[in-house]
Amino acid sequence: RNVLDPDNIKAVMAKTYDDFMLAYNSIDNMKVPKPTKDMSFRERMLYTGMDLGLWITQHQKGKFDARINVSKNTIGEIKELVTNPLGVPKNLWYAFTHPKETANSIGNSMKDFYDSYERDVLNGNAYSKSYWKMNAVGTIGIALIGSKGVGSLTKVGKLPGKTNKGKGKANVYSVEDFLDEMNSLPHAKLSKEVTDGIISTPKGNRPLPQVYMSKKEILSHLALFDEGVVKIQSRESYEQATKLYGSNIGDPKTGTFVLPKNVVDKAVEASNGDPRVLEELLGLEKGYLGEKPIMLKVIEVENIRVPSGNETGAWQGFWEPGGYTQGGIPEAVIDQIKSNNYTVSDIY
Repeated sequence: RNVLDPDNIKAVMAKTYDDFMLAYNSIDNMKVPKPTKDMSFRERMLYTGMDLGLWITQHQKGKFDARINVSKNTIGEIKELVTNPLGVPKNLWYAFTHPKETANSIGNSMKDFYDSYERDVLNGNAYSKSYWKMNAVGTIGIALIGSKGVGSLTKVGKLPGKTNKGKGKANVYSVEDFLDEMNSLPHAKLSKEVTDGIISTPKGNRPLPQVYMSKKEILSHLALFDEGVVKIQSRESYEQATKLYGSNIGDPKTGTFVLPKNVVDKAVEASNGDPRVLEELLGLEKGYLGEKPIMLKVIEVENIRVPSGNETGAWQGFWEPGGYTQGGIPEAVIDQIKSNNYTVSDIY
């Protein structure tokens, strides 16, 4: 094939860009082995220097990525102010005339703010700390001088997401926003024949996702869980299970299914305190969460992977290949969660 063919050049450039972005994004969570006492002086100095170099790189990358994010938000604020000048007073009036809803929204945002601070600053690395601080400063600045005023301060500790910007409505994250966002997430390109063939294969003999998903598709899917993983269920079922089987969660051999924390957080926000709506958004059976749903937040994620369908929890007729539930929610599998490796909190 002619190397100067335009289609060939385009394909090479696209692959080069994809490879570059994979390498660039891998810096975020990169680690250098810590020096140990049994190493020689030269080895300890080498690893110490590598660790310092990585810290500088992650620190600068965090600031750069945050500046890009703040710039995008600033452009969005300017665009909204120009295209919807009446939106600001309408949003402020809605917030003023709905104090309970506004208070709940701010309360949820402050909780997200603290959670992100704990995760990214107190327990994060050089990249997450640098990104969080720069993004927080920029977001607060936008809030003070931007089109939404102080009301947009509630975005400081939250992941970027779509908002309801309909005429006369406040910036409240709605069911429609959540569904739109789930549809926009990256999906593996699997034909119906491949999907049906994998599903019809008996559990225990199904191929690993690496067989029918590209490396890029797998990495893109697992990146959805970078902000933390959780399980949700009713408090009653959790207490009953711990009495019968102990406090470890999941099968010791095949692990347990988990959801991205940021996806669950958004579903909770869109559900507006209604467990039945939350069940529908996450594709769960009606009544599964009971009246007191809880969230099990994993502290240290071990061996996260795309489900193969051979897991104990991959029920025939419900599980589908590609890493998504039948309801269109991203899912993954991790090793059994030990009793000291998760926290339990009420969802509402």
